Amino acid sequence: EDASVLGLVLHSIRNYAVLFVAAAAAIAAFTKIRADGLQELRTSTSTTLDDMAMSGPRNFVLNAARLFGPSSADSDMHESQFFESPTVISYERDQSLAPHYDANRSADVEDANRGGQTLSTLLVYLNDVDSGGTTRFGRLPA
Repeated sequence: EDASVLGLVLHSIRNYAVLFVAAAAAIAAFTKIRADGLQELRTSTSTTLDDMAMSGPRNFVLNAARLFGPSSADSDMHESQFFESPTVISYERDQSLAPHYDANRSADVEDANRGGQTLSTLLVYLNDVDSGGTTRFGRLPA
């Protein structure tokens, strides 16, 4: 009887392992398909500034956090801890980013490396151009 119980347990573990591997493969495939689809929206190049030990990204995030108001002196956590890594995007002539939503239902998986769901977006323009260079929010009144 002990052998049959052990056999049943091992069979169950093997089934769960197979299901786990299948689920992980499905999530990876879905994430890749979504990432490829999102890349089709963009003709620009981008990079994230993930190393918060560097003074540039760290100072940028700290200054951006100040836009939300002063930190509580009693708080152990600073607002900047809730920021995702800044993304720097470079647009050359005739490049664009198609209309899109920053919010994402799959953010826990797809955007885990950036801190999860985007709650707000801060746009900073590092240069100006004579013509073009327009940012349009299509759902906001003109």
